[in-house]
Amino acid sequence: MRRIIVLDLINSSGVLNRITGMLSKRNFNIHSITGGPSESGTTKMTVVVDIPKSLGAEQLTKQLNKLIDVLKVTDITEESFVERELGMFKVNVSRIERSEIEAIVRPFRARVLDISTDSMIIEVTGVPSKIDAFFDLIKPYGIEAESRTGITAFTRG
Repeated sequence: MRRIIVLDLINSSGVLNRITGMLSKRNFNIHSITGGPSESGTTKMTVVVDIPKSLGAEQLTKQLNKLIDVLKVTDITEESFVERELGMFKVNVSRIERSEIEAIVRPFRARVLDISTDSMIIEVTGVPSKIDAFFDLIKPYGIEAESRTGITAFTRG
């Protein structure tokens, strides 16, 4: 069962290691993990994790709350939320294919970050399914490199 967990943490050395260590010890598969410091001196982290059917989401939140440096744990899976992911793709393109790629970029509201004689670097943001759809369309052109950030999420309202 896929769960989206948002953590508020004390911004200290080793906090990411403690979070991932606890998750791996209990056999939770991490799909994505994103985080960064905020102005208040804390760190906001979004973790997307698969929970085995034998364990409930409540068990996960209780375990995370026990960790040092964890201020708040919120499972937003059942709530109304907004999620985004960033994907960057380096695509092999000839000059002839550039206009075809640009025609794909436009409807996805993606951005071309760099163009060289034989490649383009493209940035696309949105829900994971949008990133997947974009990837499927540009894959035939030859993807030299790709990178995805993972999900960041907030509850609505």
